[in-house]
Amino acid sequence: MWFQELEIEAPERNRGVQDSIEAGGGDAMSMNWGTIRIILGTLGGGALGFYVMHNVENNYKEKIRADIAKLQQEEGQLGNKKSKELLDAE
Repeated sequence: MWFQELEIEAPERNRGVQDSIEAGGGDAMSMNWGTIRIILGTLGGGALGFYVMHNVENNYKEKIRADIAKLQQEEGQLGNKKSKELLDAE
């Protein structure tokens, strides 16, 4: 059957990797170093991404707050003009 062939091929394919790790010793170290690099890169990238998005969000909030304050000030000035016009009309 086809699955029996796969059972035979899989150990042979994996044996080469296992033999090279056991024989050299350097491959195991490079695999460990590769794992460490991936973990550190993931954590570092996540921290950098969080920092950047945090700054973008804070800058956006400050911009919106400034725009709201400006609009409220303009609205207050328009309100004063309209109230003066209403008083003059009476």
